[in-house]
Amino acid sequence: MKISFFTPTINLKSSNGYGYAGLNIVESLKTLGHEVPYSDPKSPVQFNFAQPDHFKMHRGQYQIGYTPWESTVIPDRWREMINATDEMWTTSDWCANVFEDNGYKNIKVFPHGIQDIWKPKRFLHVGEPAPRKAGQMVVDAFAHLYGNDPRYSLTIKAYHHNTTRIYNNIIDRNIVGLPHQVYSNIKIITEELTDEELVRLYHKHDVLVYPSYGEGFGFIPLQALANNLY
Repeated sequence: MKISFFTPTINLKSSNGYGYAGLNIVESLKTLGHEVPYSDPKSPVQFNFAQPDHFKMHRGQYQIGYTPWESTVIPDRWREMINATDEMWTTSDWCANVFEDNGYKNIKVFPHGIQDIWKPKRFLHVGEPAPRKAGQMVVDAFAHLYGNDPRYSLTIKAYHHNTTRIYNNIIDRNIVGLPHQVYSNIKIITEELTDEELVRLYHKHDVLVYPSYGEGFGFIPLQALANNLY
């Protein structure tokens, strides 16, 4: 199918939000096998990705409007163009509720995706050997999701002693003498670190994985937040 894509020309670059998301929408449509010209009046479908007062509509087309919004009030100047669409899309349930609270119906939600290059790859667990820190759960989950994939890594920072074990699969735990797979992308640190070394360790990772069974206060997640870890 030929799907015309429109956004103001200022958005035809990847250095702003509408441009970055819009160009990826175009590439996704092309990957699905569609032809995606820019603002083509001969296309049966027009996809407008912009604030509604910037939508451009050609006569005789099926019109889809798609926009996020960060306020609880929809500008009056948007009303005519929103009402002229055949479908109105937005990026979250919260945004859809805002549109509906302002009198618009049948708003569809299509969340933005995220490219793989932005996904976290370096995971950190701190708290071994305390059982309530669930270190083995972290190891098992990581091994299940990523195996020996060298693009991903897990570091277990233990306090002097580590109780986690790395198994090829869950069944291995009950079979004596079965050779266990070694995961080269899981690292165990048991030596004591200074505060400065611990800060540097946090900085080397993207995500703190911390399925604790209970915390009285919880320094570790606060330290991770202070270091901009997820």
